[in-house]
Amino acid sequence: MTGNEAAIKDVEKKYRVYAVKKPLEKGNYGVDHSSVLYLMGPDGKLVNFYDEAISPDDLAKELKQKV
Repeated sequence: MTGNEAAIKDVEKKYRVYAVKKPLEKGNYGVDHSSVLYLMGPDGKLVNFYDEAISPDDLAKELKQKV
């Protein structure tokens, strides 16, 4: 995701996303974040979400049905 800090924080709050910027060596950084996949419709609304508990086969089956 990209945008200004306020816009990103707004999306994090709306979708209950955990994201924390972590400093690395030489001025670089990483981001710890939640691992939820969001399926959004063409209208920008949430269709469904998937966490790490869903198997790749089940996720593929779900997406084929919804897309």
